[in-house]
Amino acid sequence: EIGVHVVLTNAADLDFPVIMCPEHLVMDGMHRVLKAEIEGREFIDALILETLPEPDFIGMSPEELYEEEE
Repeated sequence: EIGVHVVLTNAADLDFPVIMCPEHLVMDGMHRVLKAEIEGREFIDALILETLPEPDFIGMSPEELYEEEE
């Protein structure tokens, strides 16, 4: 599995910002963070959300979210 993360890190596009929650935790973009660290970058663009949006779905498993409609 680590090989997949190596490929994803190498392919990460640092032109897109990392998305962070109000507590400054990464919600999207961990491979971009890792790539920036590997490249020795001191800064990376980030979008920090002031509030979290309400979820689109509640009480559904990940499998249910991605079931194809018939």
